Amino acid sequence: MTATGVTYNHKNGHFWQMDFTGKERDEETGYSYFGARYLDHAPLTLWLSVDPMADKYPSISPYAYCAWNPLKLVDPEGEEINPVYDLDGNFLGTDDLGLQGEPIIMDKDRFEQGMSHLEAVNSRATFTELLTFCNSEAFNKFFNHATSLSERPDWDGILTLSEANDWYRNGNGEPLYVDAAKIDLFPVTTGAFEEGEGSSKYINFAGLRDPNPNTGLVYGNIKLTLLDKSTGEVLLGRPDGFLDNYGFEQNPNGSRWRNFATKIGKKVAGKGTPFDIYTYNTGTVLH
Repeated sequence: MTATGVTYNHKNGHFWQMDFTGKERDEETGYSYFGARYLDHAPLTLWLSVDPMADKYPSISPYAYCAWNPLKLVDPEGEEINPVYDLDGNFLGTDDLGLQGEPIIMDKDRFEQGMSHLEAVNSRATFTELLTFCNSEAFNKFFNHATSLSERPDWDGILTLSEANDWYRNGNGEPLYVDAAKIDLFPVTTGAFEEGEGSSKYINFAGLRDPNPNTGLVYGNIKLTLLDKSTGEVLLGRPDGFLDNYGFEQNPNGSRWRNFATKIGKKVAGKGTPFDIYTYNTGTVLH
């Protein structure tokens, strides 16, 4: 790689360019194709058309590449600004935008699961830290994990029973991250919180008089905390984002129904490794 980040390789009898973005350049025009638009590298690094998501970044030119900061940000499709992981290349979790949102390179001590994207941006690594990151094995570790994110069952923020069971068998215990706004909390209403905003309630979605089978089979018992009575906004799980551990251990203090359902669930799931489930965003109950 040269100082400008351009590499020349021999491919099928022809030379081609691969720039610092990892995209192959067109031999005739010198432009790189990203899926959403083309990138022109000279004399300045500019997109040839307006960012289709430009309304998300009104303070940035719609023709700018990575908000003029390619050392800190990546833009694999030419649409969003996509910062990345931690300084060791480890996947820490998500901000409030989820796996398809905008994770950032930061010191792990500054990370909090489900933190706002603005807070995540303000916690990003320094220029010096990023230079070290880009020239270390951590970058390859990050890259290999990041390119496989779309294959995960939680990529869309939704976790089905079949996906959860498959991850139990094949996910090696790695946590999953789900969008609380996409979890169906029917038939719970704000009336279930007798003490009003700030109070919590444990709801067994599999054991309700009017059960919710989709939510109940995956999550079972969920802790809900009412945040706003007028809108029905609720926090799912703990403030640190932890929602549940997907496993099939018997609970001596649990109800007979709970332990029976757990026993059946283990038979269906088969042999595997329990994993934690975390949330980002907030959910909504009827109001």
